[in-house]
Amino acid sequence: MGLAAAALLALLWGAIILTIHGDERMAIAAAFRDTANMVRTVEAQVAGRIEAIDARLRAAQALHARDPEGFGFGAWSGLGATGDIPTGMVIGPDGRMRVGLPGTPLDDIDRSDLPAFRFHLDHPDEDRLFISAPFIGRLSRRRVLAFSRPLHRDGAVAGVVLFGVDAASFLRLYRELDIGGVVALIGADGIVRAWAPESGMTGRSIPRDAETQVPPGEMQVSRRLTMAVDGVERFVTLRRVAGQDLVAMVGLPASEVLAPVRSDRNRLLLLGLLLSFLIVMVSVLLAQRRRAAGRTQAVLEAAVGHISQGILMVDLLGRVALANARAIELLGLPPELAVPGRPLRDIIDWQVASGEFGREQVPDPHIRSIASAPGAPPDIYERVRPNGTVLEIRTEHLPDGSHVRTYTDLTAPRQAARILAEARDRAVTAEAALAAAIENVPHGVLMVDAENRIVVMTRRAREMLDLPEALGRPGTDVREIYRVQVERGDLADAPDIGGGTRMVLAERPPVIPTYERQLRNGRVIEVRTTVLADGRAVRTYTDVSERRAAAAAQETARLAAEANARARTEFLAMVSHELRTPLNAVIGLSSLLLDQHPPEAQAQYLRLIHEAGNHLLALVDDILDVTRLERGEMPLLAESFEPRESLGGVVEMLRPQAEAKGLSLSFEVAEAVPARVIGDAARLRQVLLKLLSNAVKFTERGGIRVVLSVLSAGGESVRLGLTVADTGIGILPEAQERLFNLFAQGEGGVARRFGGLGLGLAICRLLLERMGGSIRLESAPGAGSVFRCEVLLRRADPLPAPSAGPWHRPLRILVAEDVLANRLLINHTVARLGHAVDIVQNGQEALTALQARPYDLVIMDVLMPVMDGVQATRAIRALPGPAGRVPVIGLTSHASPEAEAECLEAGMDRFVRKPIGPDGLRAAIAAVLETRAVV
Repeated sequence: MGLAAAALLALLWGAIILTIHGDERMAIAAAFRDTANMVRTVEAQVAGRIEAIDARLRAAQALHARDPEGFGFGAWSGLGATGDIPTGMVIGPDGRMRVGLPGTPLDDIDRSDLPAFRFHLDHPDEDRLFISAPFIGRLSRRRVLAFSRPLHRDGAVAGVVLFGVDAASFLRLYRELDIGGVVALIGADGIVRAWAPESGMTGRSIPRDAETQVPPGEMQVSRRLTMAVDGVERFVTLRRVAGQDLVAMVGLPASEVLAPVRSDRNRLLLLGLLLSFLIVMVSVLLAQRRRAAGRTQAVLEAAVGHISQGILMVDLLGRVALANARAIELLGLPPELAVPGRPLRDIIDWQVASGEFGREQVPDPHIRSIASAPGAPPDIYERVRPNGTVLEIRTEHLPDGSHVRTYTDLTAPRQAARILAEARDRAVTAEAALAAAIENVPHGVLMVDAENRIVVMTRRAREMLDLPEALGRPGTDVREIYRVQVERGDLADAPDIGGGTRMVLAERPPVIPTYERQLRNGRVIEVRTTVLADGRAVRTYTDVSERRAAAAAQETARLAAEANARARTEFLAMVSHELRTPLNAVIGLSSLLLDQHPPEAQAQYLRLIHEAGNHLLALVDDILDVTRLERGEMPLLAESFEPRESLGGVVEMLRPQAEAKGLSLSFEVAEAVPARVIGDAARLRQVLLKLLSNAVKFTERGGIRVVLSVLSAGGESVRLGLTVADTGIGILPEAQERLFNLFAQGEGGVARRFGGLGLGLAICRLLLERMGGSIRLESAPGAGSVFRCEVLLRRADPLPAPSAGPWHRPLRILVAEDVLANRLLINHTVARLGHAVDIVQNGQEALTALQARPYDLVIMDVLMPVMDGVQATRAIRALPGPAGRVPVIGLTSHASPEAEAECLEAGMDRFVRKPIGPDGLRAAIAAVLETRAVV
């Protein structure tokens, strides 16, 4: 759009806007003029009416002053129930009505709460007219304004004369005229005294802001405002009522005042839009005509300038008509040579001078393409520029004698073709190398396409499957191979024939299972298939005959090793039983004989026998513990125990030996050590017993110190530290490195002097590692040794206070034992504990005894003739009533975990290994009866 059109539009819309604003200002001025005229009339009418009502009130004051007792409202008052003054009365100083309308009886209502009455009593020295806010009269039931004056007697207020004037009567004329706006009478207190037309506004309060007030010193003001009480925008004029605290208001709605203006504005806007459209259309048509002349040339130049080929147009006089940027670039021309009107000969001369054509002059093809006749066939030839660019030059001869020459850069396509040829050669070489590699791998390889045709089948695959060369050629349907194999019986023993040949199905699953099958020559092959994403499948054949033979040999060796392990375990269990059974008698009977206070010479022999038996038992236990720890078969209990009491008992057990050598022995427990923990108390005591026994053994003077502490704690776990420090002979550094190995001891002289198998510290290390802990040594020759142990345990809740149970009374105990020495030992031990004992020799007799009478407890040997302890326990648990629930303690010389598990599974409550002394038997009985009520 041109400048002229823009200026014309600006003038048009400027005139429209000025016209609209002028009309609006004129309409607003007329509205303010009309409201000002009407409000003066309203004010004059209201002032006159108030003056008339006040004259009647003054008359009432005068008549009442002359004859208070005979005062009454006559016709002069204008009172009447249907008139504009429906109510009139005289109210005494006590608020009671003294005079009312003629013919109306006096009531006893207290009117002292009326604002008019309160005003005059609060201003006794003033004789003023009071006009109240509108209210509903009690007698007339109409909305009235109370007009009142005081009645005085002897200088004091003797009452109030009051007229109730209908509020609507003030604006009745304007309500009937319907001026299209509102007429209102508003008090200085903001309360509407009258409002026309009636809309519920009478009696409502208008915010007393500056917009609804007449400024001091002024009589009248006009404003444009929106009143909060109804939200209507109006042009209003406010005028004071002479001599009163009242304001008369006349307002016209802005929507009605401006409606004609807005209607005219819309017409003007529509006219402006139509004229603007015409101006724009004419301007656009003129602009289109101006642009149409140069459009063809611009489009041609743009198209030529952006194509990938160079274009040079030459007119019939041999002058350049057009040369695009691509042609200048491809030919390497100076830009000033390729401008329109430049002779083509100038370009050729420049090319010759710059060596564009080498040593030759202008090539013949170049000359021919220029000199050809009009309309001749196109001339096409190729030329290599000095910079290596290969150009294809095509000349089109037009009928008018001009010609168009195009230059196409063939450098990149020629280079791409060369690279493609080189890549093809490399691919052929790589394919040959890959084929050679595949042919020489030890696996057979078969690839089929999505239509089950062979892509590649290696010689190794044909040899393994014993197939002729013709069946392995590319393009052969693989189902032909399957058919030949079925006919020859190759697949008779192959597992999952359907799954193995899924690669020939129309729809292959994403995964085909790997399987093995045996060939006719006895060899075993593994068949593995991979389905590719494009539907092809690759199958490999691997000769696994040697691998299967090795696996079979390995399985045989494993079974033999397991058999050897079982034989070793059974042998150890048998050795344990055979050694523990006589040791039980040796240790137990020697202990019984010592309890009978024999002569000193015999006692000395018996003590030697007792100590030798205990020593032999300790060696047996150590060997069994090492065996189980090495195999990882050492079970760990998770029981709640008190570490102070449990480990303190070990210290007290070794105290006599230490004191006998003149050694001090102390046991210190840190306050942070929990009262109870969860772990294997027996194994922890075993570790301390071995460390403390070594300390006593290798210390000749000084003392031994045992410390129990907390190394770390977090949540439910606690890591305890157990330290055993002595002042003994110490250990050489070279000996410390092997001290925790199996069958390792210190120097040879010490080993010969103190004896032992060298298993104690190794067992300590293995036990602590099983419990998540460790052990380390600090020692020097002649400076003593310090063993520091760590063990990971869990915190346990404190146990409730023990209650007296039925095991504190003498019990009747049934003992089943087939060895006479053990029967004598158990009988004597149980009897010494204060219990009654019945003894049988096998499980069958125990079962019969239990059915004959009740027992509190059964001590059952495991290995017995007729019926062993395990069978007997199962039979007991099958008995009805209390007999089937009697507690059973298993007693055996077997030390294997399997034996213990079998006993507990059969129903025994506890498992105790032989030999067992009085203390051990007492502890076993108490432990069982703590957890089970005695029958």
